[in-house]
Amino acid sequence: MREPVVDAGARNLATTAPWFWPVVAAIAFVIGLIGLAWLLALLRVDRPRRLRLESGTTGVTEVDAHPASEALAEQVSAYPDVRRAHAVLRGPSDDPHLDLGVSAVEPADLGALVTRLHEEAVPDLRTTLGLHRLPAMVRLNLTGGRRTREVH
Repeated sequence: MREPVVDAGARNLATTAPWFWPVVAAIAFVIGLIGLAWLLALLRVDRPRRLRLESGTTGVTEVDAHPASEALAEQVSAYPDVRRAHAVLRGPSDDPHLDLGVSAVEPADLGALVTRLHEEAVPDLRTTLGLHRLPAMVRLNLTGGRRTREVH
């Protein structure tokens, strides 16, 4: 049983109506824009530009989030056996969380590194920003080879 998907009336409309293909193109364009907006929403990075430290009747205290996370990354990068670190503050400006990526050189003492991050680096940032809580996700990556240092 082989029947066409589109009947003769629809085929006739497509060939005789001058508005048919422009309407199809416009609908396809709108669907494409919706798809692009959806993809951009998936790729959106939830980074606050400014962190709200205090707000009250006398005003609002805010700081830039980027320098604070960069300072933490520099601090952690200076630890022994750490090749590099990358820190990003994410989430709403009044309740951020820390995303910290650390590349350590084998054979690093990961237990000591995690302890130092937990007891020194994250509390230092929390204290600097005046936050009562700062949830942190730490991603450790082990790399081979020796650590290289730049000398200026």
